Amino acid sequence: MKKKIRIILAVIAGTIAALVGYSAYKVHQSAQEFQKAYESKKSFERTETDEAEAGADGEKKAEEQPGDRPYGVIEPGSEYEVDTYIDNRDNSNRLYIYDMDYVDLTLDFKPKKLEDFIDVINENSKIAKKFKPILIEYCTRVFDKYPDIELRPFYRNLKDLEVIECTDQELLKVTWDTNSCGCYVRDEDKIYVLKDKEYEKGTWDYQVLYHEFSHCLRDSIYEDEDGNRVSIQFMGLNYYDIPNAEALNSLFAVSLFDYEEKDIAYQFQSNAHQIILECMDNYTLNDYVNHSMTYYAKQLDTYNQDDNYALTILSLMNEQYEDYHDDSRENPQSVYYPIYDYISKMYLDKYVTADMSYDEAKEVMDQMLDRLLFDVPEEYHIDRDHFYTYLADYYENNI
Repeated sequence: MKKKIRIILAVIAGTIAALVGYSAYKVHQSAQEFQKAYESKKSFERTETDEAEAGADGEKKAEEQPGDRPYGVIEPGSEYEVDTYIDNRDNSNRLYIYDMDYVDLTLDFKPKKLEDFIDVINENSKIAKKFKPILIEYCTRVFDKYPDIELRPFYRNLKDLEVIECTDQELLKVTWDTNSCGCYVRDEDKIYVLKDKEYEKGTWDYQVLYHEFSHCLRDSIYEDEDGNRVSIQFMGLNYYDIPNAEALNSLFAVSLFDYEEKDIAYQFQSNAHQIILECMDNYTLNDYVNHSMTYYAKQLDTYNQDDNYALTILSLMNEQYEDYHDDSRENPQSVYYPIYDYISKMYLDKYVTADMSYDEAKEVMDQMLDRLLFDVPEEYHIDRDHFYTYLADYYENNI
C-alpha cells in the first residue's frame, strides 16, 4: 500500500480506457473496452477486489451481464438494479451476495456475541500473538460503534484467518503492486503485511491492519459444505470500481479509531466520500457493511433528487484516480468539474443559509476545500478556482 493511495491491487491487465466526456451526464467508454476490462478484472480472483466471476469455465449468464452498456455508466432516465444477490447454485455452483440482507442464503448460524469473536481469535493459531490484541481491540470497537451491522461472514472468516508477515517481494507476488503495504486475499482468507512493523496506534501501519481487517469483515470467498463457491462482496455486477470502494473501506476502518485520523488511504477519494457522507441523512457507514455499492449510489440519487446520476460521478472519480496513476492519461481538469460541482452543491446546501453574506458563504467553501484537498498530491492538479466559480453561481441563484 502506497501511503495515502494504494493498499491493494492497482494493476489490472487490460486497461480500462474510460475516456470521460465533458458533460456531467456522459462518460465515454466503448462497449468493446468494457468487455475487455470486465474480462481482465474477472481474472484477478486472488485480490480482495475480485468481482463476481461468472464461473470457472468462463460462462456468463445473460442475467448477470450489463449488455453493451459501458461498465458502471448509467444514462439519465434509465434504470438499473441495486445489487443484492445472484444465486446460480443450481447450474454453476455459484452464489454471490452483495447485500447482507441475503446472507442467510449461505450462513445458517445465529449472530455471535463479542465474547464469541474473542474466543475464535484466541483459538486461531494462524493469527500471531502480536496481532491478536489489535484484532480483539478492532472487534470490540466494531461491536461498540456499529451494533447493527451483519458480522456473521466476519466471524466465519476469523475461524481460518491467517495473518502473514512477509517481505516486500513476497507481498508483491500477492498484490502485484510495488507500493503495497498490505493485502487481504479473500479466496485464501489471508492478510499479508510487511515484516518488522510495530503497528503502534497512530501509525500508518496500524491503519493498514485496520483497513485489511475491514476487508475481512466485509468480503469473503469460500466453498460451502455443498461445494458451492460463495462470494460476499460490496461491489456487484451493476457497478464496479476499486478506488471508491477502497475509500469507503478506509473511512470505515478509521472511524473505529479513538482519535481523529485525517491521513487516510486513497486520500482524495476518502476526503470526498467523507464530505458526502456527512451531508447525507439516508446513508451511514453501517450501510457500507450491510449493502452494496449500487445501494450507495441509489441513496445518493434519492438524497440529491437525481435521476441515476451518482454512478456517473463515481465513474468520473474512478477515472480521475486512474488518470493520476497513469501518465498516458492527460484529461483536462474540466473533465472532473462535475465531481467538484456535485460535492460543492451537497456541502453548500447543508451549510450555507439564506441569511449569509457572500463572504460568509465563501468561508464555508474555504472550509470544504481544506478538507477535500487535505494531503492530496499536487499531481491531481485540482482546479481550486473552479470551486469559487461554482460558489459565485450558486450564491447568485440560490441565496
